[in-house]
Amino acid sequence: MVQSLTRHSSSEAFVAGDRRLTYAQVRDLVSQYMGALSRRGVGLGVGVTMLSPNMPESWIVQAATYLLGGRFTGLQALASVQDHIVVCEDAEAAVLVVSATLEEHGRQVLDQVQFGDVAGEHRGDPVRGGDQVSNGPNNG
Repeated sequence: MVQSLTRHSSSEAFVAGDRRLTYAQVRDLVSQYMGALSRRGVGLGVGVTMLSPNMPESWIVQAATYLLGGRFTGLQALASVQDHIVVCEDAEAAVLVVSATLEEHGRQVLDQVQFGDVAGEHRGDPVRGGDQVSNGPNNG
């Protein structure tokens, strides 16, 4: 995956509305999310869930999770809070990543789900299992 992102670095990988990302930009974002997830204890077998609309970061976080050896479960953005609670519990998620556009919805899920204690981190932080919603790999 990383070789493909590097091989086609100047070509467009994602177009989302007016936003365009090259393969090089995607590679850099995957690396940043890997660092953020890794610092929060994501590794072999650790469950990561993500609540977001259809956007490049959905694929980027999924790729970062897989490259770290984790398990990824995407949450359908139009589903109910109750549905997301059930899925997060069933997936035994340790981490919830939430896009800024769904912050309030994500907070409601965090209030109801006991996310795993990853590497001694606090419960509820979406890119680690604690109480903050992350808007990117460097926030949280």
